[in-house]
Amino acid sequence: MRAQRPCHVTAGCSTARQGTWGELPDQQLTTKEWLSRSTSNKTLHAVFRDLCAATFAVNSDELPAKTFLTYFIQKGAFKHFGFCPSARLA
Repeated sequence: MRAQRPCHVTAGCSTARQGTWGELPDQQLTTKEWLSRSTSNKTLHAVFRDLCAATFAVNSDELPAKTFLTYFIQKGAFKHFGFCPSARLA
């Protein structure tokens, strides 16, 4: 059995969790590009792709990594945003 290398995605997540905006990736870096810097694991890429699609209705190669990390890691980042229950504003 081949030994697995540890995934370095958690290191990027932990710096974003600290709440220091300087540690978040640039707005131009997509979620897929950000993840590719840490791992080439196809399963992990599929999980991130599905999270982007389910939450933001875009692919991981379209969503800025900064937006993804802000939403999922920083506490309360988008808690004041939501959808109108009646699906209209009036």
